[in-house]
Amino acid sequence: INPIVPVLQSAISEDSFCDLRMHIPEPLLHYEGDLMTLMESIVLPQLGGEGDVVISQGEMLYVSCGMSKHIRQALLPPLIETYAKNRAEELSVLQTKTEADVLEGKKERKSKRKKNSKNNVIDYGVVPLDVVTRAILR
Repeated sequence: INPIVPVLQSAISEDSFCDLRMHIPEPLLHYEGDLMTLMESIVLPQLGGEGDVVISQGEMLYVSCGMSKHIRQALLPPLIETYAKNRAEELSVLQTKTEADVLEGKKERKSKRKKNSKNNVIDYGVVPLDVVTRAILR
């Protein structure tokens, strides 16, 4: 684990990130929980607690505080704005469709009363953190 410290220090000095999979022996890659524990208890303290380790579904990244700050200030706001606009359009279409379905349903209310009322629920959705992280780092 100690040979990885200079690589991470380089990422810190460049306000960048590092793909940990390239610097960790292949047999260890299958033990994500143990790797996270090693990184948090041994490696990050050697770096003064600087940066974050992201291990998820086979991806293993170290992200420096400088890069995290850049992501928060420069990359996330436009991504969030674009996603919010697209999602708002989708929800508007769903809402219009739902309202039309409700109006049509009033005509047939007696025959459809036994149906589940969950048909008119809109799913607002959630974007998992690992999906956001991968999108940012691409």
